[in-house]
Formats: sequence, structure tokens, C-alpha cells
Amino acid sequence: MSEQRFRIRRPLGILTGTIDKLIVCPVADGEGMSVEIIDFKTNRFRGRRLTDSKTLKAGALKDGQLSLDFLERESGESNRDLLMQAEVETTAVDYHVQMQAYALAARELIPGIANVRVTLHFLDPDVEVSLPDVLLDPEACEKAIDEAMLNIVSSSSPEDFPAHPAEHCR
Repeated sequence: MSEQRFRIRRPLGILTGTIDKLIVCPVADGEGMSVEIIDFKTNRFRGRRLTDSKTLKAGALKDGQLSLDFLERESGESNRDLLMQAEVETTAVDYHVQMQAYALAARELIPGIANVRVTLHFLDPDVEVSLPDVLLDPEACEKAIDEAMLNIVSSSSPEDFPAHPAEHCR
């Protein structure tokens, strides 16, 4: 299912959202359902694909300047530079609570769920990041969502919510 909307009641209010892609299948042993949640992201990353067989490695500071060492790429190593990989991983962390909300909603609204998998799909550079199971544990999801909601309702002024627009936003 695409664009699946949900509403769930939490102690501090009602949580609403829209899951980009929800895939529900019976598990192999017939005991419950397996759910995969995919959220598509359009973030822009500064890192670029490398066009040759070298990868960039940050070196030591020399005379107050960062030196860069270029190493030959080992066979089987991806064609993405380390900067892009670090950007993608750092950005994925920013979406953990959102993805935990989706996992919690799926568990509460779909009967008989045996397991949940959550994947962030960054469209450019076509990279997927899956959340670790420990973050998708029902109690971990509930705690993260309830803490986020508490932070929101206990805030009294706009300065508690500073704007962090992405570079591509005006």
C-alpha cells in the first residue's frame, strides 16, 4: 500500500502520519504478519560519486591544514566516497523517531504482526538504510514517541523549536 495514513492515541495526544510504502505479508511459518515500512527521502547530499578508482581518506593535520591522502580502492568497495556515506548515516539518525512512530502505528493498527522492518530510501544517491531491531522494539518506540511528545507539549516558546531548513529550502 502506498501513502497509508494513520492515527494512534498516545498518553499526551494523538499521533498522526503518513507512511510512504507499507508492505504486509504473512510470515513463512504462517504465524502472523511481516511488515516492511519504506520511507522515501529527497535529501540532497554534498558528497559526490567518485569517477575513478580512488577513494578519499582524511589524513592528519599538518601545519594547521588538513591533508588528504588518496588510496587505491580495494576491489568490491562501493563507488561512493566516505563523505557521502557519513552524510547519509548522519541524516538517517535524524529520522529515527519518525520511523519509530511508523513502526509503533503498524504494530497498534495491524493485528498479528510478528516482525517489522523499517527502511529509509534516499532517492539521490539511491541508498537504503534500515533501522536496527533494537530501535524498533515496541517499548523503545513507545518511549521515543512519548518523550518527543512530552518535549513538544512542555515547550512554551518558539525558541525551543529552532528552524533547521535544509540547504535546498528557501
